[in-house]
Amino acid sequence: MKVLFDEEADDTTRFLHVSAAILGTVAGGDLILKAAFPTWARRKRAEWLGIAFFLPFNVVIRKKWTTIAAYAGMLMGYESFELVKQVVLKLAGSEDYSLSLLIHHIVCVGMGAVSIKVYKTLSPSDQEVWRRMCDSMIPMTLSNIFLNLRFLYPGLKSDFIFAMSFLICRWWEQGRLYSSFVRERMSTLGVTSPITPQSFQTIFQNVGESSTTRIIFGSWSVLCVLNLIWGTRVLRGSLKTLAAAAN
Repeated sequence: MKVLFDEEADDTTRFLHVSAAILGTVAGGDLILKAAFPTWARRKRAEWLGIAFFLPFNVVIRKKWTTIAAYAGMLMGYESFELVKQVVLKLAGSEDYSLSLLIHHIVCVGMGAVSIKVYKTLSPSDQEVWRRMCDSMIPMTLSNIFLNLRFLYPGLKSDFIFAMSFLICRWWEQGRLYSSFVRERMSTLGVTSPITPQSFQTIFQNVGESSTTRIIFGSWSVLCVLNLIWGTRVLRGSLKTLAAAAN
């Protein structure tokens, strides 16, 4: 655990150590839950594991107790566990196996491995951009906890709480942090016009020295748009549930 908080530790070392620690912890937790609650379905264990991971994870990142390499390592460990689980389910011919989830976890693990390698080669200014993006994107996982609880305790209250957490984390908080970053870039670049395709292109082309930084910023922008779409669906679903309950 020392490497998690040691500011002098090499980023790659911290990333690998934290990944291995989280992978072992989550795998051990799954085995403990399976032994303690043999009647639980695999999905139920997965939801409780998600809560057990993302709750302390959000405490650590919101308190800013460690670095971007450790944040990435935590997510890599969790995604590695989920990837191994899908491979095992595939080999076992289980009905819980999902091809889409397998692809998702392969992409996440692959991107994590590539990102930590690229991060080491970036200039300090580009690394600062990555840290800003990371600090704003990772806290969105707080809404995952309420999504887990929604499955474990279905009902009107769970739907409402999840919807509020999604809108707060992914609309209000994420939107505020993203717009703050964009305004800062506009000020630095001397862009005074409102956000238009032309001004956004100027920001995109000058957000960093490396093309990978531009790709990360572009991905962040797309994710913000997706959050608006998903949030609209969540809100619409919650309103339908409320309307049905009222009738």
